[in-house]
Amino acid sequence: MLQFTNDAQDIAATLENLGYTVNRALDASKGEMQRAVDAFQAAASQREVEVALFYYAGHGVEHEGVNYIIPVGADINDEYELMDQGLSVERITVAMERSRAAFNMVVMDACRDNPFFTSGRSSSGRGLAAMSGRGKGSMIVFATSPGNIAADGRGRNSPFTAAFIKHAVTPGLEVSALMRQVNGTVRELTGGKQAPWFNASYTGEVYLGALKDLAGASNRISAVNGEIAALENEIAQREKAIAAARSQAEKRRLEAEQQRSRAEEAARRMQSEQLQEIALRAQETLEQQEADQFLRRQMEQQLAGQRAVLAKQAQERRARLEELKAQDGTAEGAWDQLIGITNLKTALFEVNTRFDKALSLMENEVRALYDQQVEALRENNPKEPFESQEEYEDYIAELSAEVRSRQTNELEQRREELNKTRSTETAGLSEQLAQAKAELSSSRFVLGAGSTAVKVAAFNIGDKVFPMEVSAKDGDAIAFSIPVSYSLKSGDRSALREEYYRVYSADQSGGLAGELSYRAFELYPNIWALQPEDTKVVNLLEDDAVLTRSSGSGEALLVSVSEGEPRKLTAALLLESGTGEEARLKINGKDAGSTPHLYLAASETDLGTVRAEFQWPGGDSRTYALSLQAGVNPVASATPENLKHLGMAVFSGLPTATEVKLDRTTRQAQNGLALFTLPEGRYDYRLSGPWLFESGSGNVEIAGLENPLAAINLADTGAQTAAEISLPLAAIAETLPARVSLEVRLYQNDGQEAPMRILKGSTNTLLVRAPAGQYQLALSRSDDPYNARISPIHAAGEQRTEHLIEELPLSAHTQWERAQAALDRMERQIKTRKPRTTLGVTLLGIGAAGLGTAILSSFMGQEVLNTYNNGVTPSDFSEARKAIDTWNGAFIAGTIAAGVGIVAGTVLSLGPSSSKLEIQRNSLQGKIEHYGSEYQTLLSEQPLYGRVKSATPEHLASSLSYSTVFKDGSGGVDGLSGAKFVAVSQDGKNVYVAGANEDALAVFTRNTTTGALSYSTVFKDGSGGVDGLDGAESVAVSRDGKNVYVAGFADDALAVFNRE
Repeated sequence: MLQFTNDAQDIAATLENLGYTVNRALDASKGEMQRAVDAFQAAASQREVEVALFYYAGHGVEHEGVNYIIPVGADINDEYELMDQGLSVERITVAMERSRAAFNMVVMDACRDNPFFTSGRSSSGRGLAAMSGRGKGSMIVFATSPGNIAADGRGRNSPFTAAFIKHAVTPGLEVSALMRQVNGTVRELTGGKQAPWFNASYTGEVYLGALKDLAGASNRISAVNGEIAALENEIAQREKAIAAARSQAEKRRLEAEQQRSRAEEAARRMQSEQLQEIALRAQETLEQQEADQFLRRQMEQQLAGQRAVLAKQAQERRARLEELKAQDGTAEGAWDQLIGITNLKTALFEVNTRFDKALSLMENEVRALYDQQVEALRENNPKEPFESQEEYEDYIAELSAEVRSRQTNELEQRREELNKTRSTETAGLSEQLAQAKAELSSSRFVLGAGSTAVKVAAFNIGDKVFPMEVSAKDGDAIAFSIPVSYSLKSGDRSALREEYYRVYSADQSGGLAGELSYRAFELYPNIWALQPEDTKVVNLLEDDAVLTRSSGSGEALLVSVSEGEPRKLTAALLLESGTGEEARLKINGKDAGSTPHLYLAASETDLGTVRAEFQWPGGDSRTYALSLQAGVNPVASATPENLKHLGMAVFSGLPTATEVKLDRTTRQAQNGLALFTLPEGRYDYRLSGPWLFESGSGNVEIAGLENPLAAINLADTGAQTAAEISLPLAAIAETLPARVSLEVRLYQNDGQEAPMRILKGSTNTLLVRAPAGQYQLALSRSDDPYNARISPIHAAGEQRTEHLIEELPLSAHTQWERAQAALDRMERQIKTRKPRTTLGVTLLGIGAAGLGTAILSSFMGQEVLNTYNNGVTPSDFSEARKAIDTWNGAFIAGTIAAGVGIVAGTVLSLGPSSSKLEIQRNSLQGKIEHYGSEYQTLLSEQPLYGRVKSATPEHLASSLSYSTVFKDGSGGVDGLSGAKFVAVSQDGKNVYVAGANEDALAVFTRNTTTGALSYSTVFKDGSGGVDGLDGAESVAVSRDGKNVYVAGFADDALAVFNRE
């Protein structure tokens, strides 16, 4: 096709403009294609290149899970010819993987309608099969989702190629963002019928246009700088001319020209600066792409908060657009959502079918391989002369068993690998399908005056009633017709006249309008019912006053979403065996399988009498003639004796393994549904299950056989689908200080705390359970009042999502506060340092003087003592004694002054010097500036960083009601006298109480499900060899739960107990 050539040429031109070296292969044969791929690989392997991009426009075919591109001139009449004449896309991806490119990108605008195999014998699918990128830096792009057909378009290019060319030239657009832009444009060009698909495996960021940005900016900088130089020269020359001007007129003219030149120079300089900034950004982009993986991770961590803010802004913007869309009456209707569900189911079916084919092909190949090995056993292991024939046969049988064992092991391994890949590929589709069904079943659709019409029939004089009919249409596919009536209720003739003309006048003047609301729910697997809920007739002449209304009236519209597009049905009738035994069933003479069975009528011609023959295991049989009406019919519950007509209650949107107890019957959900058949009445129900965040309850009413259907969605029950978030703790377990633990909170998009529960995981894992949804996950330490890490997380329903935690430091806000507090203490220390130092020096001087006095008085005292010893007369002795007393006093005083002065002076003088204190102060000021800046940056990106954690988070708070009491000496309880302290074990199985008056430790057993306590035993000081409990006043349980520790105050002891 000419369009394929246009696409290839235009893409080549676009890439060349972006700075790429392009190899073209137009209208190529298979050989030319192979040579082009080899040349492309060789070119990409000659040197280190950043990006290698392969773009194909043409026909592509999928067969048994393998994608092929079709060369020009191919003559393919059957599938086996594909391998000879088609080129496998796998060959291309392998070639690119072996190149030296840092990032490989394969783009296939080849998902066009299959031009071959039109005989009906083809097992090839529509479109291409899903592929995964090879290597760590790769992306595979399809023009439409796997299994679907891409549009050719009516212009020069296909819608996909046109969109790719449009957005590829956008500067600074990361490749994943580029593909999202392309996706949106293609959807717009095709009216939502085509959605491009890509699978990526790479780290960091990749930009297709970075080289062009850098080269273009560099060239423009050179050009602009040249213009600036010329202007500078022109300005300098004109300055000389101005100075030499002979007349004022000439001087003014030259000055005006000079002013214009200076303005132009300023503009060119500004342009040069802008171009330099562009070049710098482009250079940074290239350097970023060349950075190693560790640096990329660091950059991503720094930008995580910014991404979260941008994601939140985008989400808020989308929500606002959806609100405006609903206000404009352009919100997606039920039929559009049913189409989406059908497409998802079809895609899921096709993906599973391809995997089933791949699984079957693999099993056949493995079996054939091992069959060959078994057949070769006799040839490779001939009979030995010393063996009997029986021994030889046993030996061959033993070898054959070993081969078959290896075959079994390989089959199991390959099945596991394929099924694991299948799960990965289908998980996203399954989640989208579940979300689409939940969104549809929880929506309430309202059709207003613009979509409804009110028809008033002739007034019924006898009943004094205006019969009316409200017709409502939601698009072209959904239409309701609901009968309502308006009764004249007054007994007064004048009042009756007034009421009559109130309706008659409004009808005649077109003043009556209708409003109808309806809901959609899954009635049976792949069968949806659209059920009217409330119908109103309003009088536009009376400020839209409601004239009359009807609740829950009107037959449900039935839709099948099993294949292709949604298909409308006329009627549904559930047939069941009323004996409790399964019965074989024939309807209108045709085998219909076993009960229960949902009989569906596709058109009005199928309405009327239906003959149903029931055959029970014991041989009893009975045929009943059933009247089939449009809509959902009452359940036909048959026994050999009679037929009962029952209503049905359908619970939809239920998570896996949910149990519904209705009245005295319990059923487990199958495919998200639980169906009950029961007579008219009101019934209580309760929901429970492993994937319910809250158990749901309520009551349901079967109004009667005229309205036999009661539909209850999960949201109606008050329950929510649960999700789990797994937080591995091994990386932070060693980094957290003792007695400091991890705290987790979830915030909704409006900033409110989300309900959640902390579950016990493995030793190094914390499990968080919450309703499924989008959240901000906040992590913090128990010693930190602020959140340290906040990141967006999608908690998928019925799944466990792992969130890795590499480290958990104190929050920037807390580190800023602590640094500020330390600086305040430092300022006070510096302020008091000088007076302390002065006083210390003074005291040291006093101490030194006292020391000198003590030394002098000691020396003089010794001299006086010698004089005393050499004394002759009594007066000599008397004077010597006086002198000794004097010097002794001086010695004592000097010694005291020396001791006090030196010690006190030393204490006051000790400590860092003023210069060291200044250095420490400067360091603290630097920390304050750093943490303050970091905190302000985080706060601008995510306001939750500034929120003080609630002392009792909402998700842990609950209403408090009195349960029971245990008293010492009552009911056999002992050891609680003077109860001083309570501790609960980590696993929640035991409660320990220290009884100080009884020197005891009382032990209780706790039910981990209900929380109920029961008394177990008591340990008392001095009894049974127990010691250390005298004055027991506190209890602690070790983190690993293996020991219990009790502090005995009076014993000055710590008693240790082993916990089993």
